[in-house]
Amino acid sequence: VCDLLLSVFFVLPTIASLIADDWIFGEIFGCYLKFIDAVGYSASNILICLLTSSKLLILKFPLQTRHWNRKLAHCLCLSVWCSTMSIYGIYNFCFSHNYVFDYNLYTVTVSDTASTTGKKFNNVIIIATGIVPTFVVIVATVFILQHLIRAR
Repeated sequence: VCDLLLSVFFVLPTIASLIADDWIFGEIFGCYLKFIDAVGYSASNILICLLTSSKLLILKFPLQTRHWNRKLAHCLCLSVWCSTMSIYGIYNFCFSHNYVFDYNLYTVTVSDTASTTGKKFNNVIIIATGIVPTFVVIVATVFILQHLIRAR
C-alpha cells in the first residue's frame, strides 16, 4: 500500500514537474503530496520494524505467541496507519505554510526559512518514525541471526 501511494502521489507529480519545469499542481496538492509522502514512508518503516520484531518474538517465545491471530495484526496495522496519519496531519495543519517547491529536487520541501518549532517537530518525527525503527530492525535482525545460528 505504501509503495503504491508513494508511486502515485510522489513519482508521477515529480515526473510532471520535470516535464513542465515548474510545480503545476498548486499549493494544496503540494501539502497533500508532502503528507502522503511522509505518512507512507513512516508507516512502512514502522510496519517493517513490527514485522521483524514479531518474527524475533515468535522465535524466542513460541508458546507465548501462538495465540497471536490476524485480528491482532490488523488492529496493530490500523493503529500504525492512524497514528502516523494523525501525527503528520497535525504537522501539516500547523506548518503547511513552510512548504516550497525545490527546483533542485523537483518536489515540495520544507523551506529554509521555516520556524524553529516546525523544524524541531519535524526532527522529532524523523527520529521517531525513521531512525528508531531502522535501529530496531537492525538489532532484531542480529538477534534473529544469532538464534538461527544457535538452533542449527
